[in-house]
Amino acid sequence: DRSYNDPKPQVLTWRPVAEDGVQLLSVQHEAYDGLARRRNIAFIQEKFFVIVDEVSGPASGRLTLRNCLGPGELTEIANGNYLYRDGDAGLCVAVSGPEGSTVSVDKDWFSEAFKEKALRPVIRLDVPRSQEAASQIFVTVLYPFCGENTPEITIKNNTDLYIDSQYYNIEC
Repeated sequence: DRSYNDPKPQVLTWRPVAEDGVQLLSVQHEAYDGLARRRNIAFIQEKFFVIVDEVSGPASGRLTLRNCLGPGELTEIANGNYLYRDGDAGLCVAVSGPEGSTVSVDKDWFSEAFKEKALRPVIRLDVPRSQEAASQIFVTVLYPFCGENTPEITIKNNTDLYIDSQYYNIEC
């Protein structure tokens, strides 16, 4: 019997010193019975983060990936691309999921102090999963910025990333 309070993650890669401008952490754990989740977090050129979540295994049902933000304002600027602002701080968030996935924005509660709660925006990706499904990949790009110069982010086929026309390959 396994306690889901301790998913026993396995560190696959830990590269805190950049190689070719990329710092990388890769972990894997059994998310649920019959479903393994691998998360790769890359810090690219000390400018932005790319998070690639890959799920595999015979489990079926609905997969949901939630990107929870702070108490700021979230605006959709393109399909799957969002602008998040909290005061002077800005964050471009781009999300992409497997074929058949839907993107929506929810709100949920968070707390910064005891007995206080506030709403925050959540970017949500949902996709059905059958027992026969191959691995399914979700990509999230987090690009912090200040001022009004927001980067243009495009994710194609969950493997190709373009930021202001600069190409990055993001295969797992």
